[in-house]
Amino acid sequence: MTTVAKLIVTEDHGIRRFLYPLKFSLTLKSPDLLVAVKDDAGNLLPSETIPTRNKLLVRFAISLAPYERRKLSIIVSEQAGQIPDPIHVEVPGDGSVICRQERIATTIAENLDLTSVRYDGVEHLAGPVTFTLNAEQASPELLRCKSIAGELAYFASGWRHYPANDRFGNTAIELTACKSWAHIVHTVDVPAAGSILSLDIPLAAPALDEIPTCDFGLGNGVYSKIDGDDVLFEADFYGKKPYCCWQISRLIEGIQRVDYQGDATTIKTLSQQLYFHWTIAKRSLAVAITDLPSSTTHIQALLGRTGKIHLSVVLGDIPIRKAKLGVVLHFLNDIPAIAAATNPASILCDPTVIVRS
Repeated sequence: MTTVAKLIVTEDHGIRRFLYPLKFSLTLKSPDLLVAVKDDAGNLLPSETIPTRNKLLVRFAISLAPYERRKLSIIVSEQAGQIPDPIHVEVPGDGSVICRQERIATTIAENLDLTSVRYDGVEHLAGPVTFTLNAEQASPELLRCKSIAGELAYFASGWRHYPANDRFGNTAIELTACKSWAHIVHTVDVPAAGSILSLDIPLAAPALDEIPTCDFGLGNGVYSKIDGDDVLFEADFYGKKPYCCWQISRLIEGIQRVDYQGDATTIKTLSQQLYFHWTIAKRSLAVAITDLPSSTTHIQALLGRTGKIHLSVVLGDIPIRKAKLGVVLHFLNDIPAIAAATNPASILCDPTVIVRS
């Protein structure tokens, strides 16, 4: 094996991370070479390579202490090696794909809806995770679909058409064997002014005597019980100070009661706090919003007592070329909400990765 570059990874957000997935791009004359990442003790880190147009995209996983800085080596070899933490991909024949790792099995339907997440035999979803544009689902016919089955990650994407809106949308799903999360990004081409992009996540319902709890990253951590019908998070965007104003309400028998209010003065402050949990004793879902359209004027997240989660974004009157809504869904079992609270923050605040030749 030959060392071709050095890699400097810095955890600069004060978060302890275990097998956290990161990535970098590398230019190689021969795309067939095995590329791996080695730590200072000579151990190979979990990694994989995905060819792009002119470069290799290298994904790897690393554990870091808060504010730790590590120097790694990027090595190449002509011999294939065994990469830790593989995802095993199965194709049942109905157009769907099942991705299995040690404790979790994720099913992606032919139309790229996420339809099942089984963690230690426990099903988290009650139906498919779906996007809509102005309350319209895309047509089931895929115009273009591609998938890459890797050792560390699984990536699938495809284009669909919204006939009534006369728009095209691309859905991309990325999984990683290091974490029980799915990164889903939906992009709509040339959306009309005032369009509404929505994501519905139907979770398996809790028992009748269970009361879910929820918490939000805004307001330095807002915690609430869903002891009514729903908890509603809303934010309005102004593009100037305050950058946005938000509130969190309870909906009980059709009556809305505001429990918390606040504002964010900058887009950076807001972007690091756009996450929430829906939690019961045996299951929890963390949702981190990674991408918002640039013309967003209003965002809403409804967390239901019965397990329904509805996220919607309203676009403004300024035309934009693409509207991108991205989320990471982190599925958890038997973890108290307070122990899971840093997971969405770590997703939104990546460590710094620098490649030096």
